[in-house]
Amino acid sequence: MKNGHFVKNTSLFNGSLLFLMSLCTFLVDAAESKKLALHIYTENLPPYNFKNEEKITGINIEATRALCEIADIKCTFELLPWNRAYRNALDNPNSGIVSTSRLVKRETLFKWIGPLASANACFFKLAERQDIIVSKPSDLLNYKIGMAKDLAFKDYLVNLGFIPGQNLILYTRPFGNLRAFKQGRIDLIVGSVNSLPFQLSEGDIDMQALSPVFPVPDSTVNGNFLALNINTTDEIYLALERAIQDFTSSGQLERIRAEFQSDHALLEDKKALNAMQKTCLSY
Repeated sequence: MKNGHFVKNTSLFNGSLLFLMSLCTFLVDAAESKKLALHIYTENLPPYNFKNEEKITGINIEATRALCEIADIKCTFELLPWNRAYRNALDNPNSGIVSTSRLVKRETLFKWIGPLASANACFFKLAERQDIIVSKPSDLLNYKIGMAKDLAFKDYLVNLGFIPGQNLILYTRPFGNLRAFKQGRIDLIVGSVNSLPFQLSEGDIDMQALSPVFPVPDSTVNGNFLALNINTTDEIYLALERAIQDFTSSGQLERIRAEFQSDHALLEDKKALNAMQKTCLSY
């Protein structure tokens, strides 16, 4: 009789425990379903955003993940070619794109969160090209520049007087300019000390083979940001606005940056760098 009573009580206890576990799971799922959600598009642009095996990562991807956690927003990421990623972010509410240059023509198209990680952009030549000398922006017009057609620097060069197809060669593939650059068929490429080492690896070019020529004005691209679809809810936007302030002041961005960066010095003797070179080679 006692054993039967014990079995009965144990069954009741197990049933109650199972009920409580199911209830907890339901409550967690319900809370998760009510959580703010944001879908973020990105492109392949190491070290800011790229896919490592099956994981989308990078300086600004991890920074955005941290922002979403601080803001208590469920963020998902999708890596696409730039044009598709940009168009999707324009078309879909409660979505965004990272890393995005804050161009004047884009200002009213998005809600902006940032700035995130970026570095000074400059024009670079092969170090062996002693014939290339640039002391002012108009001097760039004496040379042929090659770049991917969707880079933000294109508008700056066109406004400067470059003519696409003549002295500005635009490539449909992201690293299509590297072979021509290596062979001397184009004179200059543009990038930063952050991104160039990753780009050059696609063309089997060593960073040591390059020399900075002239900086791109800061106002040309205005840094990297998380750009939110203009119809993203204010609740999401304001939560991320608050999060970026806490995130930046805590030093988290610099810690994340350090995980993805290494010293890609072009010259062994840093003291030999002039002011322009120091600008171009600073993070």
